[in-house]
Amino acid sequence: MLKVDVLGRKLLGRLNYHSLSCKASVGVSSYIPGLRCKQRRSFYGDSANKDKNGGSPVHLKITIRDIESKYHNKTPIVMVTAYDILTSRCAHIAEVDTILIGDSLGMVIYGDPGTNRVTIEDMIRHSRAVTNVKHRFTPFIIGDLPFSAYLTPKDAVYNAARLVSEGNVDAVKLEGGRRVEPMVRAILRAGIPVMGHVGLTPQTAASLGGMKLQGNTAEPAVEIFESAKFLADLGCFSVVLEAIPHKVATHITQNISVPTIGIGAGPGCSGQVQVFHDIAGMFHKFVPKFAKRYALVGRQLEAAVESYRDEVVLNPYSNPVPKYLKLTGISDTSISQSESPSSNASSGHVDIGKERKNLKISVIGAGAMALWLMIRTLVEDGIVEGNLVKASVDKSFQATDANANKDKNGGSPVHLKITIRDIESKYHNKTPIVMVTAYDILTSRCAHIAEVDTILIGDSLGMVIYGDPGTNRVTIEDMIRHSRAVTNVKHRFTPFIIGDLPFSAYLTPKDAVYNAARLVSEGNVDAVKLEGGRRVEPMVRAILRAGIPVMGHVGLTPQTAASLGGMKLQGNTAEPAVEIFESAKFLADLGCFSVVLEAIPHKVATHITQNISVPTIGIGAGPGCSGQVQVFHDIAGMFHKFVPKFAKRYALVGRQLEAAVESYRDEVTSGAFPMKHNSFAISQIQFQKYLKLTGISDTSISQSESPSSNASSGHVDIGKERKNLKISVIGAGAMGSLVAGKLASQGKYDVTLISSWEHHVKTINQSGLMIRTLVEDGIVEGNLVKASVDKSFQATDANEGVLRVTSPFQTLFKPEKGAVADVVFILTKGHSTRSAARTAATIVGPNSLVVTLQNGMGHAGRIREEMGEMATIVEGTISHGALLEGPGTVFHSGKGATIIGCSESSRFVSPGATQLVSEVLNNAGFDTVIADSPAILMNSQWLKLAVNSIINPLTAILGVKNGYLIGNPNIQDLSTRLGQEFLAVLRARNGFQFSVDDVEGVLQIVFDVANKTKMNTSSMLSDLNRCVQTEIDYLNGFLVREGKRLKVPVACNETITGIVKAMENFQRLKMKSESESKGRHQIGDQEELLAANKQTMLVKSIPEFRSVARRFATSGLRVGFVPTMGGLHEGHLQLVRESKRRCDVTVVSVFVNPLQFAPHEDFNSYPRDLTRDFELLQAEEVDFIFTPEASELVPSDPEVTLLVKGSENKPEGASRPHFFHGVATIVLKLFNIVKPTVSFFGQKDAQQCATVKQLVQSLNVDTEVVVCDTVRESDGLAMSTRNNYLNAEERKAAPVIYKALLAAENLFNQGQRDVAALRKVIEHHLSLEPMFELLYVAISDNFSMDEISELAPSLERDGVCISVAGKIGKTRLIDNIVLRSSKQR
Repeated sequence: MLKVDVLGRKLLGRLNYHSLSCKASVGVSSYIPGLRCKQRRSFYGDSANKDKNGGSPVHLKITIRDIESKYHNKTPIVMVTAYDILTSRCAHIAEVDTILIGDSLGMVIYGDPGTNRVTIEDMIRHSRAVTNVKHRFTPFIIGDLPFSAYLTPKDAVYNAARLVSEGNVDAVKLEGGRRVEPMVRAILRAGIPVMGHVGLTPQTAASLGGMKLQGNTAEPAVEIFESAKFLADLGCFSVVLEAIPHKVATHITQNISVPTIGIGAGPGCSGQVQVFHDIAGMFHKFVPKFAKRYALVGRQLEAAVESYRDEVVLNPYSNPVPKYLKLTGISDTSISQSESPSSNASSGHVDIGKERKNLKISVIGAGAMALWLMIRTLVEDGIVEGNLVKASVDKSFQATDANANKDKNGGSPVHLKITIRDIESKYHNKTPIVMVTAYDILTSRCAHIAEVDTILIGDSLGMVIYGDPGTNRVTIEDMIRHSRAVTNVKHRFTPFIIGDLPFSAYLTPKDAVYNAARLVSEGNVDAVKLEGGRRVEPMVRAILRAGIPVMGHVGLTPQTAASLGGMKLQGNTAEPAVEIFESAKFLADLGCFSVVLEAIPHKVATHITQNISVPTIGIGAGPGCSGQVQVFHDIAGMFHKFVPKFAKRYALVGRQLEAAVESYRDEVTSGAFPMKHNSFAISQIQFQKYLKLTGISDTSISQSESPSSNASSGHVDIGKERKNLKISVIGAGAMGSLVAGKLASQGKYDVTLISSWEHHVKTINQSGLMIRTLVEDGIVEGNLVKASVDKSFQATDANEGVLRVTSPFQTLFKPEKGAVADVVFILTKGHSTRSAARTAATIVGPNSLVVTLQNGMGHAGRIREEMGEMATIVEGTISHGALLEGPGTVFHSGKGATIIGCSESSRFVSPGATQLVSEVLNNAGFDTVIADSPAILMNSQWLKLAVNSIINPLTAILGVKNGYLIGNPNIQDLSTRLGQEFLAVLRARNGFQFSVDDVEGVLQIVFDVANKTKMNTSSMLSDLNRCVQTEIDYLNGFLVREGKRLKVPVACNETITGIVKAMENFQRLKMKSESESKGRHQIGDQEELLAANKQTMLVKSIPEFRSVARRFATSGLRVGFVPTMGGLHEGHLQLVRESKRRCDVTVVSVFVNPLQFAPHEDFNSYPRDLTRDFELLQAEEVDFIFTPEASELVPSDPEVTLLVKGSENKPEGASRPHFFHGVATIVLKLFNIVKPTVSFFGQKDAQQCATVKQLVQSLNVDTEVVVCDTVRESDGLAMSTRNNYLNAEERKAAPVIYKALLAAENLFNQGQRDVAALRKVIEHHLSLEPMFELLYVAISDNFSMDEISELAPSLERDGVCISVAGKIGKTRLIDNIVLRSSKQR
């Protein structure tokens, strides 16, 4: 059972109250400014931590006594691992209780297969990094003793002392039970606190059978228990329990004298620890069952490096200064030409063309910028798709040995290793070289995936990894260890890897060659880099003689920055610039294969680049170098101290890491993590045997776990098998449908959904309930929950989820024996609460539970009034995002917290009842917290009311999405007044203490939700749009009633309530008026026809359909028509929905037109599945499906067909000259048969749409043609029946078409109007995907589809269509995008 601990907190101050949303949400931080410090003082603080005026803590250091205090107060202890300055800083900012510097760094930092390669030197170095953080809050810091560091008591105490004295940790941790007794005793005698570790001990995992669950049978579980108890009695201040069954962990926790810290041990431990990289989504190999990701940072890092790579490859170049040129004595023809409007390509770097304006607009460069802009936007929102084009930007990579890298069939490269010859080739071909730093397995993997040319393992790791003030503390041992980590990546593409020689590693030629050789042989690098000009000549010569490639480094040399006046610009006057030039030239002539130019004027860098014989790599040296290098942490926004002027952030990952750790902390503190699905189980037989062997009574666990523990409560019979529970959900709106569907999908419960929405009930009974879920990485997954009319149900572990759906009317009949619901969830709108309660009264028994999770206040009281004493009521709030997309389909758009408990009036409800509800919801994936007290429950309800009473009415009145409210000055005052009245009502309720003290805190929570649901439409606005009653009476109306009762002014809420009610009335009157305006003489015929067509009708013959069409004509109904060739997908269904929205009757034709296929095309293999198509259309409540026979619609030798003049001269027509004649012929025939009022087509087939519009115009066909936007997959691929032909690898490559089109659109939006430039950027992006074969790129008039050579203002106004066709494998794909000026858009 999960509970919310409120000790030392203001009620929900730390409750992880995710998604306090009016409609759909993805998470809300419960942090309220000003509250955290108060909470932390109550946990740890005293007057010594306050300033002289008793204000906020000046500095707070957590001690072992604070840990003990939390344990005795039963407050969860929060621990997280950290390994470097970044992860440590995030943990400090999140104010976790303890940091563990884990030997897991072997896996997550160095890429080792396990932890046993980690040494005490590694631990000390990383411990110094973790303890390098300066922050007002310092956790208790524990260092792991690595495997080889405590083999004997002498080793153990010596290395523990080193970890404390050199690594600055507060305590050490070691693994094992009785076998480590001598080592533990020795360390404790030295006065060093020790944390034990039992269960799965990774250092000795081989002897345990691998990294797997331990203690899942009685005897091993007893051994773990005895080991934990022994360590506690020995004097360990805490014990880690890893990967053991949650019941065993709970029993151990309750029966030893020190706190337990669980990892994969369930929620019953005293605290929790998680690996930082699991929390942040930064470990790519696997996600342990017991872990939970609070961010997906790894993918964002990959995308950031890819964006940097694209920008470097496509950058322009720059030029130098006159006095410096004179001193160098080198002619400046190339540079002066490059500054001149008449420059040519003699410089070898850029052809500027005839006009100066071309300096400002680079087609390819702008394309990359457009692509970066798209990625940047996603990064700002915290969501990044890391699946950009994974192909080499420069095909010269493969020039040296092209065939060797291909498979036997000449396909894509199997493995590509960049060599020094490839770097030289890029230099000679004037292709920019892309370099990025990397320091560990994560940063290296991102660089490999982005396919950068070179990786530099920089001594900048001293600053960005270890938190040192500079680079000079880095040793050769550090460099070797991190080089091994970087080169540990296994990927089909391997960059050229260069290792920095640290400052102390090349003081003499002997040192230089020895340490360079170590870096190559032990660190596996390809080359080394060292800093300086002529002074390093002997060292460079020695290394080169050993056959090791050397990269030079001039300009700002950080290792000797003190002698240069600090970390600042160099060469900004002529003489120093000449010295830099001469140093670079000297190194090039000496034999260095490349030279880094750091922090020098861009014109000087350009001149050096053009006048030395090797490539230059710039960092802060402008765009004129042969390539660029950036520090990984600058690219990703992971370095907090400063951002150099020359750096550019492509992501803001640092902030997301902080937020992820804070969310983890909040969930552990509140009890929302871990849940049962993050834990391991033990069979009841083995657990009982375990209890018997330990000989310790376990009343607390048996009461909570035993099936019969609560049968005597008289409120709910949980003695039965819980998976056979009968559950009813009343209310089939978005949330009711989601809850019912998720419960039914488990296959454990007999679930019935009760709804008065006949259409919804019928659709689910016919086709099932489709739950579409937005998963972590932005992809929507669909899960179909089947429906059944079979009244028998017996759950088994393998049972497939089945949902029964019925109406309230049917429940009025007395259910048969045994059909009484054990649990009834009421999830209706507030105004339906009483009728829902009356329905519930017909299906509950004496032991049943009624659970209300509704928005608004007072629902439990209304249920009790209707049901009397027969109702045992559990109340709560649920904050998942749900949207009902149509009958039978619900969209699960975000997860949040579910909080349940009992109000003051329901104190008699037993703990077993709330535990049962919690278990049911948790099993269905609704992470549920049980509130300890009525006050906590009430607090959660009021928090949600605060959000809903501000967001819902304001968005409904303004008719806007939630995001419109953020930072909008026009509604700031109104929001503030609503918040003030909300708090005024709360304060007038004596005896209730709310977790938020001021209106700023309320508004922060509200706008947090608005920001995280900014693309959502509030439920109140949706209700107004659908002309149904809103919940205003149970939100703002409730505040108005409470205000009047308590004599508190609530004028603003009164006004808001009145406006929304007026809008409700207006919408109803408008709907009634529109209905009457159709004419009374038509209504009878229409109703008769529609009533006769309650179910989808399949019509196969032309005469039969003509008789139907005649009835349409005489009844005055608007007929919508969607012609298709079957193989239906979401794109077709969107056309259907648009037709149903606009028209009274919807007709869909399914006919594979032979006239539009050439003999060599896929007519015979084209996907045909009429049964599936019928089911999909039936679920959409299509009125008629027309499937004419081919022999009837297309005679074998038709005497008359249409010829579309000029179609063969248009792009698609040129590729398929027969196509549009066939389309026009059949579409005209269908128009004549169906006689539609409106016909619907998809923009994806742009030239087809143009042909149909011209057909209608030329032949005066009486139908309106509506072209709907292209419907796309989550990665941008246009939906098409032919997508089914693609295999997995081809499918992965297919989104390149849309990305290329987006690049052109972004270029257009930036002002580019040159047709050739738009075409070129598309062709460039498509060329990056080796699997894509381009057929054509066409830029055309959107109406006629005639290709154009320039964008006239009229064309820009009416729309320009850019079309692409190509093949991936054998599959032909097309897509397009329509460009319009911003005003027209």
